[in-house]
Amino acid sequence: MNKNKLSIVLLEDISFEELISKIEKVFNTPLPFKNEKGRFVAKSETENFKITVIDRYDDLSEMLCDDYHTLELTFEYKESLDYMANENLIKEILKKTIKWEYGIWSPIEIGDPYRKVFPNKETEIFYRNSI
Repeated sequence: MNKNKLSIVLLEDISFEELISKIEKVFNTPLPFKNEKGRFVAKSETENFKITVIDRYDDLSEMLCDDYHTLELTFEYKESLDYMANENLIKEILKKTIKWEYGIWSPIEIGDPYRKVFPNKETEIFYRNSI
């Protein structure tokens, strides 16, 4: 079974608890959370993907805080992943409810392109520069 993850940068400027409540309603699934190494992390599964929400704050250090909460969706598939169908599904689910800036698909293999998904424009395909 293959897996691929879409990591989405959320623009919600609310507490983690409020964000979890919103995401639970949008995905119609409970999202229990716990503190994992200083960050609240919520996890659940739906029929189509696994959901992980990561808090922007780190309890262990103010220096380890992020600017945004993160929503990660992990898709499992046998042969090939239909990126466009899944991107359209996620856009429809988040539409008008959850504010987000973009999402990035992790590449399947080293050297494969990344896909950057936006709420209101076309997906961009890009390669990371190697250093």
